[in-house]
Amino acid sequence: MRTFLKLIFVLAFFAIPSTASADIAPPAQPPGSNPQPGAETTQVRMLAETVSLDILSTAPKGSLGRAKVTASFTMRNLGDKAEQMAVRFPLGIVDERSGNPRISDMKVKVDGSAVSLREITGEDPYFGGGSVPWIEFDAAFAPGKDVSIQVNYTLEAGGESPYALFSYVFSTGAGWNGTIGRATLFVRFPYEVSEMNVLPSIRVDQPNLVVDHKISPTELKWTWTELEPQQSNNFEIQVAVPSLWQNALDLEKQLQTTSWDGETWGRLGKLYKTFTFDSRGKGFRFGNYTTDKGAQELFHRSVEAYEKALRYKELDAQWHAGFADLLIYYAHFAGFEGVNAMPQMIRGLEEMHTALHLAPQDFKVLEVAEQIVWYADDGMVTKGSGYDFPWLTATPVPTATLIGWDIGTTTTETPMPQATVTAQIVPTREKTSEPTRAPDKKPVNVCGSALFLPILLGLVIITKRN
Repeated sequence: MRTFLKLIFVLAFFAIPSTASADIAPPAQPPGSNPQPGAETTQVRMLAETVSLDILSTAPKGSLGRAKVTASFTMRNLGDKAEQMAVRFPLGIVDERSGNPRISDMKVKVDGSAVSLREITGEDPYFGGGSVPWIEFDAAFAPGKDVSIQVNYTLEAGGESPYALFSYVFSTGAGWNGTIGRATLFVRFPYEVSEMNVLPSIRVDQPNLVVDHKISPTELKWTWTELEPQQSNNFEIQVAVPSLWQNALDLEKQLQTTSWDGETWGRLGKLYKTFTFDSRGKGFRFGNYTTDKGAQELFHRSVEAYEKALRYKELDAQWHAGFADLLIYYAHFAGFEGVNAMPQMIRGLEEMHTALHLAPQDFKVLEVAEQIVWYADDGMVTKGSGYDFPWLTATPVPTATLIGWDIGTTTTETPMPQATVTAQIVPTREKTSEPTRAPDKKPVNVCGSALFLPILLGLVIITKRN
């Protein structure tokens, strides 16, 4: 079994978050789910099920992502009498913010033949929040005979950008007789799956779970045996919003033929930065940097992309500010984990200092400055109508190899003059939920740029990774 599967693809098996935290929780979506028998006690057992979640690379505007679901069930009547019953699937969920979303394209076959569906109202099986829509259909189960049920529908992702949450609820199958003999779940991606585009998890206490190998570059597989369909067995996987990840792949491909395009490098750096950090400004994407290899690689790629952007657009204040945002935010939170991130902090301060000199009135630059001053410790402080950078002194400041990466080189130590930058400060407001985003590029008019050449020449030049 691959090491990264042990670290990354052990999933969380718990119910999706309650809508009680309506002020901060993202809108919920109905997860995929197992069928339920009718209200009567049954001798029908679910011998096996196979569920495939095929994630789509695109989704409609306003959607975090979608997956096509194909779920196949093998049912057997263990009793000595035939049973005729209505089999049910929940379609909706209680969530006023989402307009009570529901599955709308479910199709069902019994023993290979399509069956008619009817909508009913039933109890909310997810949160117990009242009545929700269900579909039901009739099925007959003769004694000792296997009956196949196949269900197809589109699953809408929940979660919060830049990560989408796909869920599948096994516990709705608890009404069938006994355990689920064998359950197999596939998640298929429209691109190669890696530690970078799937979030890790901390739940590992599932004794009946066997994490199988990555069976192809784009496909993962999990298998359960004798599964007790309880709420603790429910499945979740958090992935990078597929359309955003596809955008990053498209930018990478574009840069293979336009490697001189600083604007595209900047956009790629911004995207990788977005995936690295928590969307609400609370640190790294999974809360811990040193144990999250995917976050480390994302950060490294973002640094590379920003450096290449500034190689070709060295007078672009907004990309300097975006790079400062990445480095200072990283240094602030990595420091809590015992990482020596002072080199990144100093480099970030240099980049912010440069951005403010290049465009002291640029709104995007000022917006980034206002956000990251919270995370710069005492290295960047407000002073009058501008900012002071006490840590940027005439003493040479070492800017070392990026923490966590064996690049094998260090950069030249270059003195940075102490400076106070006067700029119009945007009125203080509560920090946004995405303090790590780099600003969108806008043309910057630089007047008297020759005055800033000494500063630019004094900037530290970071050696690129091979």
